[in-house]
Amino acid sequence: MLIMKSVNKVLYMFLAVMTMASCAETYETYNIQGVSSVSMEHGNRLALKVFRDANLADFDSCEMVHGNFSFAGRIDTTQLGFIVIDDLEKPVPLVIETGLISVSIDRGMSRVSGTPLNDKLYDYLEHYNQLMNYSAELKTRTYDALSLRSRKDSLETNFIIENSDNVAGFYAFLQMVSELVETQRLITPQLEEIMQRASKSFRTNPFVVNYYREAREYMDSTRGTATSKPTTKETLNSE
Repeated sequence: MLIMKSVNKVLYMFLAVMTMASCAETYETYNIQGVSSVSMEHGNRLALKVFRDANLADFDSCEMVHGNFSFAGRIDTTQLGFIVIDDLEKPVPLVIETGLISVSIDRGMSRVSGTPLNDKLYDYLEHYNQLMNYSAELKTRTYDALSLRSRKDSLETNFIIENSDNVAGFYAFLQMVSELVETQRLITPQLEEIMQRASKSFRTNPFVVNYYREAREYMDSTRGTATSKPTTKETLNSE
């Protein structure tokens, strides 16, 4: 399926655009102080990565010292980053922004805090993961599972719309798109609401435009009939 093959390429372009959109005029400093309960030998290295030219590239690195680590440096952009540890299944997302950023990593739920966008992102992720865990526990109770799904979608939608001008909101959108692609529910009322209510900069972002167009085309082709819902152009031009 075209949309499945192109989603990674478009993701890289999206992240690059978001980085350029958040450029500041002067350099600022970031300071990441972290602790990890993940078993690592003293002296093992951690990588802080960002997307560069369609690849996940090293941005900074450090050594683990008795369960503690730190990154620090200068930035001229606020951007999405990932802390990568070999023994950890998933990278830890965070916003690289000015200020002191505190990171706690474990195999359950990692936490990043201390700066405005990281606080926003992880407050959201905490509630999101709670609802997802509850939903997994209620697989056999259809009514309760549907209620939790509705609450999760509402949380997700509101967070994306309220933060559609920053990388925290876009990370939540990427998380949502990943689920839509995985389940092949490519166009949903939730997505349509976001496309109607999010900021214009969000709705005209290349990743958003390309995903929405390809998803619409694929859904139309599987039905074999033209859709009566608004086109991408109509949606993007609406205020």
